[in-house]
Amino acid sequence: MIRSVVLLGLCLAACSPTPRDVSWFETNPEAAKKVVERCAAGARDTECENARAALNRVKANARMERYRQGFE
Repeated sequence: MIRSVVLLGLCLAACSPTPRDVSWFETNPEAAKKVVERCAAGARDTECENARAALNRVKANARMERYRQGFE
């Protein structure tokens, strides 16, 4: 019985997709926004923190680009 429970758990863990990383969300900010909205609504997802970090990086890069354009 215990073997079958462990085997079932391993099979289910193998079927779950790997969470997308921060760099993927940086190149896909619309998907990151959707994940962050879902997380704000109460969803507990492993991608929440990655999506938030990516949106913060995208915003920081946009601010830096505006700053650099001011010196041209």
